[in-house]
Amino acid sequence: MSHPLLQADLRMRWIIVCTLIGLILPQWLVTTDMFDGANIWFARFIQNPEGIFLWLSNANWWLAVLHYKLWFFLSDVTGVSYLVFVKLAMSAMLVCLYVECVFFGREVLRLNSPQAQLAGLLCVASPCLYILVNSASNLNLFCLWFVLLGHRLYWSGSAKIRTIGLFVLVVSFQINSNLVFALALEFVRWIDNPQQRKQRMLWFLVLVVTAITVYVSMRLLSPPQQIFVEYNKLLNPFDLQSLRRIFRASAMFLTWGIIPLFAFLALAVTGPLYRRIAPPSCKSHDYEAITWSRYAVLLFLSAAAAFPYIMVGKGPPLFTPTQYGDGLTEQVLRSVHSWYFAPTWANTSMRHGLLLSIPIAFLTWFVAQDTLKRLRVTMQPHMVFFILLVLSLLWVLPSQHNKLQQQYVQNSLVKAF
Repeated sequence: MSHPLLQADLRMRWIIVCTLIGLILPQWLVTTDMFDGANIWFARFIQNPEGIFLWLSNANWWLAVLHYKLWFFLSDVTGVSYLVFVKLAMSAMLVCLYVECVFFGREVLRLNSPQAQLAGLLCVASPCLYILVNSASNLNLFCLWFVLLGHRLYWSGSAKIRTIGLFVLVVSFQINSNLVFALALEFVRWIDNPQQRKQRMLWFLVLVVTAITVYVSMRLLSPPQQIFVEYNKLLNPFDLQSLRRIFRASAMFLTWGIIPLFAFLALAVTGPLYRRIAPPSCKSHDYEAITWSRYAVLLFLSAAAAFPYIMVGKGPPLFTPTQYGDGLTEQVLRSVHSWYFAPTWANTSMRHGLLLSIPIAFLTWFVAQDTLKRLRVTMQPHMVFFILLVLSLLWVLPSQHNKLQQQYVQNSLVKAF
């Protein structure tokens, strides 16, 4: 299958390039390793990273150990700060992630190329951009890219490429939530391709066995140690306290429903206005029919992305009630925001929403498209994209501002000491 950019016309290429540059360049304004990354920066500063490697090894985070050893080696060879290589890798991975999202839209959701290219940009323009504040977040981004890339290769017509795809998936399983998402994605494609079900059954079983083997091996051969023994421990749904944590985490993920809801409201308002003021030449687009099965697929994948985190009591809330809860997050938000709800883009737990951001972005695209179709308004795809991009920036821009504020505070504290 040809590369997505090769099938784009000149206007589409400009939209793709300018949007990606606009989303990537602001990440370079964060020039320090923040939050968990501050530990990495300090270890590098004193030239004693062994403690960090032990810390990551205790967390069963072997991919991170290799990650930092590579950046530190390149830094030693070139004399350039390791953060430069972190930023270069992050920029490249965001582009690669975009490409995989386009393939996802075309192969899994059967969108045409222009719509897949635009919807793929919404996947990158996610509230999860906030987590790109330190070197540790690169691993989350890397594993997200690898689970999409690996599964696409796993559906290749060549057995050799399928084997490579399986290896890529195994690497992505360093983040356990990718296990569930990969199996859900495999099930969706298996159901959606009835003519290949018999020949794909063996590969389906291979993936299931591989996922179970990887998870069990990681737990038995290299279990979390010391402070990480209780980290990400599965909750017991029959225990009342655990059940409360499960419901709380579920509510965190449900806050993401505000994104497609905003898309519906925005298109419901702008659609009729566009029909009145746009010239006839701009009203030539006919929308693809959206079947309920597409919504079912995206909701199923959203549930698969959220389930592993819910079962350990974690979630990436887009906003948090300020009137309830006595945790540190609620106390801080209550002191800053006087309203009943507070946006929580300043939250490193947003990394728990990386997987969810992919189906949510496509769900938002479908909701917008379906809204216009039901209103009988014809709007060109790039116009729909710009409206949805503005809605995405309502989360992305404040989060970027917050990152710069956090960086200023961290640098001020370092200079003070």
